[in-house]
Amino acid sequence: MPAIDVHEIPPKERHPQIMDTFAEDDAEVDAFDADNYEVRREDTEKFVAEFPKQ
Repeated sequence: MPAIDVHEIPPKERHPQIMDTFAEDDAEVDAFDADNYEVRREDTEKFVAEFPKQ
């Protein structure tokens, strides 16, 4: 799964960036469950998101 840094991207602009990254990686964008992804904080400035499939 690709890793992207959305730290500098305003929250309202993050979803398109995430979807573009998945599309570039030939990931299954249609299967992405946009309502149920999880984000966890791993460090002061580092967050990691898990993007489940539907």
